[in-house]
Amino acid sequence: MSTINFSGYNWLVKDSGNTPTGSSNNLYSSRCVVYNSGGLKLHIEQTNNNVYCAEIESQLAFGYGTYYFYLNSRIDYLAPNLVFGLSIYKDDNNEIDIEFSKWNNENTHNTQYVLQPISKSNHLHKFITKLNGDFSIHILQWLPKEINYKSLHGHYNKQPKNGFIIQSWQYKGADITKPTPDHKLHINLWRYKNNPIQKLSTTSINYATISGFKYVKM
Repeated sequence: MSTINFSGYNWLVKDSGNTPTGSSNNLYSSRCVVYNSGGLKLHIEQTNNNVYCAEIESQLAFGYGTYYFYLNSRIDYLAPNLVFGLSIYKDDNNEIDIEFSKWNNENTHNTQYVLQPISKSNHLHKFITKLNGDFSIHILQWLPKEINYKSLHGHYNKQPKNGFIIQSWQYKGADITKPTPDHKLHINLWRYKNNPIQKLSTTSINYATISGFKYVKM
């Protein structure tokens, strides 16, 4: 795997070659991760008969603390069978997510806060994100006895008035995953169930752009 330095941290760039991987058996290519002074762009690339997705993984396991993701693309316009994920991941049962997708259903929610395993009671909070511009902040606070999620319009160093809040949610429980050296941060864009890329309107996009990431230790 190749590496990049983004927002002061080193990240591995996923490249699966010709071997499908992940829950939806997708191919991943380092070509689908573009990093420059404007930030990090993850996009879907179609080459001949293959479609490639994008993912980066932190080399550092951050642990408890607050994670800030500064997005500067219209994630509410994401093509309906694409998933843009911001995930603290060890394995499928030890995972905390903010995910943007319509899960191949144009008439459903497009954002969800998740604590895996999702099959457990109250481990999922769904809602509709409708942005009023390109910029949004998404915050995940991982604590020993609670997880706090929040999404806001715009980019701010200090929290603005409540009118800028898109959604917030808190989970409390004894089953919150505990930090290990294997809990890495993943940022990815992938196809749900390996379906062909769908553009149901002229505004649908097949990319996501993140201008910055910040971590504040607990």
